[in-house]
Amino acid sequence: MEKDIEKRYKEWLSRNIWQEFKSIIAESSGEINPEIKESFIERADSIYSSIGFHDLIEKITYEGFEDLLSQAIADYFNTDSDRLFDLNADRFVDFFEKLDKIYAPANDSFTNTIVMPGDLLFTNTDNYEQNNCTWEIDFSHFFADDFQMIAESRIKHAWAMFVTIIAFVAALFVILFLFRKRNS
Repeated sequence: MEKDIEKRYKEWLSRNIWQEFKSIIAESSGEINPEIKESFIERADSIYSSIGFHDLIEKITYEGFEDLLSQAIADYFNTDSDRLFDLNADRFVDFFEKLDKIYAPANDSFTNTIVMPGDLLFTNTDNYEQNNCTWEIDFSHFFADDFQMIAESRIKHAWAMFVTIIAFVAALFVILFLFRKRNS
C-alpha cells in the first residue's frame, strides 16, 4: 500500500511539474515557430511519454535534472536548449528554482549519534564505539524505507548486585537456621 501511494505521489508530482514546464515550452516554441507551438500543445501528452518525463523525475537525486530535461526537449524540437531557454529565461529560472526547493532535501544526509547508558547489547548500525551509536542516513533512504535506528543497552548497578548477594546469603542462613531448628 505504501509503495502504491508513493508511486501515485511521484506520478502526480511529475504530471504537475510537466504542466508548468509545458506552458513555458509552449511560450518559447511559439517564439521559434507558431506551428511548432500548436503541434507541441496538441501532442503534449505523447511528448510527456516519449521523452520519459516521469523517468526524468526519478533521476533527480542522481543527475542534473535541469540538464536532462533541457536536453530532452531540445532533442524533441531539434534545436539548441539554450535558444529555448533564452526565449523565456525568467520563467525557466523561476521554474528551476522551484524544482530546487522541491528536491533540495533529496541530496541531504543526516548524522544521528546517541550515547546509550551502560553496556551496548544490540544496534542496527555498523558505526558504534563503546556506548556511542552513529547512523549516517540519506534523505531518500530515510523516507522511502521507514528507516529505524535501534540500540539496546543494559545498565549494571553494582549496589543492586551487592544487595542481591546479601539477600541471598541472608536467605541461606534463615533456611539453614530453620533446618537445624527442625532437626534438633
